Amino acid sequence: MLELHDINMVVKKHTGHYINVLNNISINIKEGECVFLWGPNGSGKSSLQEAIAVGNSSYIDDNTDSVINKVVEGSIKIKGKEINYMHPYQRSFFISRVTQNPLDMFSNSLTLEENFALAYKRNQQRSFLKKAVTDRLRKYFVEKIEKQGMDIENRLTDNITSFSGGELQILAFLAATICIPDLLLLDEHTRDLDTANSIKMEQLTNKFIKEHNVTLVWVTHNPNQVVQYGNRIFFMRSGSIIKEITPDEKKTIPDSELIKLLKSFQQEN
Repeated sequence: MLELHDINMVVKKHTGHYINVLNNISINIKEGECVFLWGPNGSGKSSLQEAIAVGNSSYIDDNTDSVINKVVEGSIKIKGKEINYMHPYQRSFFISRVTQNPLDMFSNSLTLEENFALAYKRNQQRSFLKKAVTDRLRKYFVEKIEKQGMDIENRLTDNITSFSGGELQILAFLAATICIPDLLLLDEHTRDLDTANSIKMEQLTNKFIKEHNVTLVWVTHNPNQVVQYGNRIFFMRSGSIIKEITPDEKKTIPDSELIKLLKSFQQEN
């Protein structure tokens, strides 16, 4: 379903210096698999998701006010289709991503219903927002929100920035899955949540996986999530995949031993 072949990511700075962020990554992920990327901070987990969802990109370094370019090399295929040449907007037709910061997924100047409408229509020709938010869509959005037990269904016209952090993370997940993607990328989407919202988010994620059999690539620092939900585990360090636990291997490892293995890998230099 997802095929990565010789993926490299290079960060090029205005000084001419460059950093290899990803190094010769090649993996094949089957449809319906729940795959975890595991490793310490800076190991390349989020960068690999970025290579898949975004590809080449540029941004301004706040410290130097200069342009930094991220260049992705290699082949990325989804269901046999090469996506390297595709703009992130085109990739969003079949890839959804939930990041650590939910506001990254929304337009801060728009209301909740306008942001949901953009997410709903991401694989369609977009019309003006006032035309895009129909009564039928509002009813659909309310149903999605009510199912999560969130008392905010009457706040569809509130600006997206008016919601709490826990509410935003759940809303970000709902927006990412409002149209069923072929591939869902989760990047520590429960990290900054309190215990109650973290449990709610895990339940929401698990329910979505079971109902829709979506292919999932999940980044986390929570070993219990890996044990409970993962089929395969890729261990990353310094931009490379250095170890894999296959589905058959995972079945033979007791949960307590797997947690020890995950924790010890995080602690290694």
